[in-house]
Amino acid sequence: MRLAGLVGDDAFGADLRSAVATHGVDVTHVAVLERSSTGMAFIAVEEGGENMITIAAGANGALTPEALGGATGLRALLSDAEALLLQLEIPLATCVAAAETARELGVPVVLNAAPCPPEVTSELVRLLRLTDALIVNETEAATLAGSADPTALLSLGPSVVVVTLGRHGATADDGTGRIDVPASWSPVWTRSARATPSAASSCWPTRPRHRWPRPSGAPARRVHSPRPRPGRSPPAPRQPGSKS
Repeated sequence: MRLAGLVGDDAFGADLRSAVATHGVDVTHVAVLERSSTGMAFIAVEEGGENMITIAAGANGALTPEALGGATGLRALLSDAEALLLQLEIPLATCVAAAETARELGVPVVLNAAPCPPEVTSELVRLLRLTDALIVNETEAATLAGSADPTALLSLGPSVVVVTLGRHGATADDGTGRIDVPASWSPVWTRSARATPSAASSCWPTRPRHRWPRPSGAPARRVHSPRPRPGRSPPAPRQPGSKS
């Protein structure tokens, strides 16, 4: 897995690079932008499990195609890739440039269209047409296609669409049929808040654990969503400091 992007010259940037590298991700192409802050995502979660994310772009906003070496640099980054993962915390023009290069090299493009721009511009339309697999939430789906129906989003260009539905799980369509996946339960902490540094960047996995799925809907059908047994309630969350 290779990560490319920008972080600020602050503690968050240093910690992020170190943490990601610890998990075996190549951070050679994550540069430090002087006199800039690292991109941040402030996540608030309500008791029902729905979340709201506030984003401060920081160094991410400066990740232009030129910062990645232009067309030559992008080809070098993607030359041995098996997939390209993009999201929209970096400039849209950078996403388009990377997706165009991926298409030229035959590399599948996965786009998590978040945060979604308030208006669908010609540049965003171009990116969607270059996308093989699109992942959005309900709000983003409504912005792009007017509804959370994954079938409607297929008309924008992707071969596979996944729409996450919060507490209601997710729904997906690959053009051969639609599948709905229920949400799994998980303990929710209601008395704490987290601020997670985000290097809004692009990931290029060079040695993925699984091969790129065929366009038969296999990715949706391989999703395993554990559910509590009938008559049993989810276990109470373990309190901080308690022993298991």
